[in-house]
Amino acid sequence: MKLEREPMNIEGFKRIKKEKGINNYEIHKRSGVLESTLSEFERGKHTDLRISTLIKIADALGVTLDELVGRSEGWNLTQGICIAGAWMIENHNESTMVVDMLASMHITKELMQQKRVAEEDYKILSEAIDYNWGRNGK
Repeated sequence: MKLEREPMNIEGFKRIKKEKGINNYEIHKRSGVLESTLSEFERGKHTDLRISTLIKIADALGVTLDELVGRSEGWNLTQGICIAGAWMIENHNESTMVVDMLASMHITKELMQQKRVAEEDYKILSEAIDYNWGRNGK
């Protein structure tokens, strides 16, 4: 099963660059992200960037990840981690690594429900937890 996500809103990136008067070369210098990657991202040709790359760009711009990708309602930290974890399982078959990461961060199935993790992400992560650690809610 492959998750269908909304395309990333690159308008936030363009707006922030304009507001801060910063160009791709300066972001590259601050973040280490290639100028060509930034240019392709801005033109909408490379919108499936790794979370680590998006964090570098956000840090270089001095904004949050939510601001960068245009999610005005924002995520709480648990939701963001769970979105990334579900994506890693679905796209890179990394369930063991993701479950270990969730366990090390004390993110349980109960906490995911309390923090209102999206149903599709919860289902993916819950199945991975059950498969890797048994049905004890770790």
